This record gives sequence, structure tokens and C-alpha cells, in this order.
Amino acid sequence: VIVANHPFGIGDGIAVLSLAEQLGRPFRVMIHKDLLKIREMEPYSLPIDFSETKEAVKNNMAVRHEAVRLLKEGVTIIVFPAGGVATAPKGFGLARDLPWKIFPARLIQDARASVI
Repeated sequence: VIVANHPFGIGDGIAVLSLAEQLGRPFRVMIHKDLLKIREMEPYSLPIDFSETKEAVKNNMAVRHEAVRLLKEGVTIIVFPAGGVATAPKGFGLARDLPWKIFPARLIQDARASVI
């Protein structure tokens, strides 16, 4: 599992995906489902739904199970544990990461995965 914070927006994702590709093995990234509007992302994605609906919870649990399965097969999973881009107060100053979610920690524990 590659864990990264997210201070610069999509640039962070592109940089981490580039690093993952250099590992020379399959990888997937947990991303906001809305980013699947970019069709080229689909083969590399595990889409997370941040809405608070029953359907979102169902989807996210399925994604979590798929991620554990992939990890056990040796696929690298990339997570941004804050679930969003770091922001500066009022748009200026030092950007601060959002509080990290428990979801990635549980994923790592369930799969007994190594973390970078």
C-alpha cells in the first residue's frame, strides 16, 4: 500500500501514479468516484463514493473487499487517507491535510499489507 497526503490536488495523484508505475507491477488507486469521468482512469481505479447514502456504503464496502483481494494478490493499492486535498485556511497560507479516515488503516490491517 502506498499512502500519500494530498497538498497539491491532481498533481499529487499524477506523481504517485507515476511512482507506482515505476514499481513495474499492477496497481490501483482509491479515488473519488467522480474522477471516473476521465475514462482512462477506470483500469487503475477503486472508486470511493463520499455521499452518505446506503448505496455509497454498499459500494465502498465492495471496493474495500476488492482492495483486500487485490492486495493479497500482490497488487499495489494507493490511498490518500484524508479523502481529499489539503487546504489552507481561507485559501491562503500553509495547507493542512484533512483528518485521516480509518478506512485505509482497516484495509491495511485486513490485508496485512506493507506500507510505503
